[in-house]
Amino acid sequence: MAPVPLSIATVLGSARYGRRCEPIAQWVANGIDTRQDMTSDLIDPLELPLSLGEQPLPLDSWRLLEERMEKADAFVIVTPEYHQGYPAVLKHLIDIVPSVWQDRPVGFISYGTYSNGVKAVEQLKQVLYSLQAIPVDQPLAFEGVERYFDHSNAFRPSIDATHHLSVLLDRLRHAL
Repeated sequence: MAPVPLSIATVLGSARYGRRCEPIAQWVANGIDTRQDMTSDLIDPLELPLSLGEQPLPLDSWRLLEERMEKADAFVIVTPEYHQGYPAVLKHLIDIVPSVWQDRPVGFISYGTYSNGVKAVEQLKQVLYSLQAIPVDQPLAFEGVERYFDHSNAFRPSIDATHHLSVLLDRLRHAL
């Protein structure tokens, strides 16, 4: 009998116009889906009513988000670094369903124009440690993220990046 595949939720960390995390997160999800031992679910804050003005989060939306995240065995967060930190929408998403992070491994993929998102990831680790999550070491970081996009705005990661994604996913598996 084949083992049940792990469910990996890929969380998009930005809701900004022109964000780069959407194609990067889709690349991550595609990488997960090529494996026999994992399945993916994309959690996109643009698909959720996360407005600070609409408080509390509508009950049906909150329950659906919580159910999807509860099904995840592990998470991959794809985040930009804005002004040496991570986006507010990502913090809001984490805070809405804090219990789902407990005892679950979390991998990171970060990017920045002039930085590779290291400061954003370090801050995220602090938050996730407080929720008893298990951040895995060696995040995948894209420095100068624009060079990974072609003239049609398609994400074109290097072979090296694809290898590092595979290593990150293996680390998530072994952290369980």
